[in-house]
Amino acid sequence: MLTNLARRPRSSSLILTTLFAASCAEMGPDAGESTDDAVQSENGLSMNGLSMNGLSMNGLSMNGLSMNGLSMNGLSMNGLETTGGLSLTSGLATTPGGREILKYMVKVAYPLGHSLTFQDNTVPAASYTFDGALGVAPELEFGTCDVACQERISAAMLAHVNNSGLHVGIWLVGPDTGIGWGASPNYPYKEAAYFGNLFTSNMPGNYCAGKDMGSGDAMGRMGSPFGNNSSVLTSPYGWQYDGATSQNVPAYCSTGGCTIQNEGYASCPDPTGATTGHPAWNHVVTVWRNFESTQLYKICNKGSGKCLGVVGGSTASGANIEQRAYAGAAGQTWKVLQVSQGVYKIINKTSGMSLDVNGTQVVQKPYVSQGFPITYLSSEPGYVNLRTSSNPNVFWNNWSTADGGLIQTTTNSTADPAKWTITAIALETFDPGMTYRLTPQQAPNMALDVVGGMTNNGTLVQQYSWWSGTSQKFYVADAGKGNVKLAMKVAKNKCLGPIGPGNPNPAAGTRIEVQDCIAGVNSQAWITAQKDNSPGVFMFRNAANPNVCLDVTGNNGNNGSLLQLNNCNSGALNQQFAATVAP
Repeated sequence: MLTNLARRPRSSSLILTTLFAASCAEMGPDAGESTDDAVQSENGLSMNGLSMNGLSMNGLSMNGLSMNGLSMNGLSMNGLETTGGLSLTSGLATTPGGREILKYMVKVAYPLGHSLTFQDNTVPAASYTFDGALGVAPELEFGTCDVACQERISAAMLAHVNNSGLHVGIWLVGPDTGIGWGASPNYPYKEAAYFGNLFTSNMPGNYCAGKDMGSGDAMGRMGSPFGNNSSVLTSPYGWQYDGATSQNVPAYCSTGGCTIQNEGYASCPDPTGATTGHPAWNHVVTVWRNFESTQLYKICNKGSGKCLGVVGGSTASGANIEQRAYAGAAGQTWKVLQVSQGVYKIINKTSGMSLDVNGTQVVQKPYVSQGFPITYLSSEPGYVNLRTSSNPNVFWNNWSTADGGLIQTTTNSTADPAKWTITAIALETFDPGMTYRLTPQQAPNMALDVVGGMTNNGTLVQQYSWWSGTSQKFYVADAGKGNVKLAMKVAKNKCLGPIGPGNPNPAAGTRIEVQDCIAGVNSQAWITAQKDNSPGVFMFRNAANPNVCLDVTGNNGNNGSLLQLNNCNSGALNQQFAATVAP
């Protein structure tokens, strides 16, 4: 998903909020709009944007940009609303994914107050209205969208791509009208620059790393693209290994020779320019970001590789903080929330308490005003010393490499045991160390239940009257890329998935069964979407086929009704599940 705060020079801007809404299949208007000093699109091109049928999950190449091509729909020569512009009989306007691309194309290209309205070719025809916001290419509406126009639109869209599909707040700067220059204290980390032309047949979509690419980590924003995104996002200046997040990331923009201007880059060389006659990309969007309030983080030590957690997952005030191999256990995940410029509170997900210091021992206590001035080490991107604002000494693991080693403070800030990484690992919504009851909303006295409480592979999953048994309790754990897996409390290595583990495209009607958890298997991964105006109620969209959702067969309240996949329907109560902690 993507989010943006974009600076508009010399004019007031608007705040555009696309909430992570009721159903990630919904393609209606954004949830809220108001004016402010920036432009924000909260989920941007990912969950409610281009990820479900566009930039992230199925890739731009799957929904028109390479197969039908933007240029094949007349968009490269003509404005959307001119003769020969948007085709209503083929291409983007005729598919859900294509319309999502159009939605965000209009959002970045059209000015605020302008919109595109059209009907598709279904019978009866459905009508769509997409609103403008940034105004980076107003000529897309009624004029001719030349190469410069195409590159402005492409850069703004690429800046919103998020591999994980999670909400990530970003601040955009660049040389073009509609974005412009200007820093924000709420977005302190210079992540990357984006540039290219998605309207051409080879669709060059490029990015390179900013100076802070390892800081304020947010899932999906950096690293190698996955799936069909690999044909859209490329690193023209090569790759580098980021030890802080253990992944390959694009080379620095400075390595590629990008020209620095104000808070970003004015242009970046085109390595293919000698043969294409295109020496540089002059419409570059630079992204700044921060820690993301919708995500959970693990905090790990450079010296030991072990991660911070509360001893025993305790929820008691004063409980000691230890290091231990990360397992997503209770007390091992943290929220990093800005309280003032450069200062954050670090809150434990399980206890709700803040990191603190008692003498020389690091502990957890109720949050009062414990601030952490997080400043990354300029000599080691991605690494940071941790200390409270009231104590000059830094967190330290006493050179220990053992599980259970207590974390204390020291004056030695230069040794590896005093250096930490803060890495996004999951949605803030669920504590991966706790178990949950999942209640289908058409039968609120029921719960998801493994038939017979068995852990054998192939055991089916049903709805059954809630009796608080272990067969009705599940970990909603991190499955990577912003997705979750549903693992049994009685056997955390057993996951729920459609019959046929590893099926790359499970179909509607496929039953849900118990399987060995397998890392990286998309059919066992679920994309979560919280229902708008229903806190704690979710739809679970299958990551291998985002068109199908977890569903109670028969939409009834009967004991024994089996769980299956079915075509996602945001209005179906039997596809909505309340998640409540059930220890």
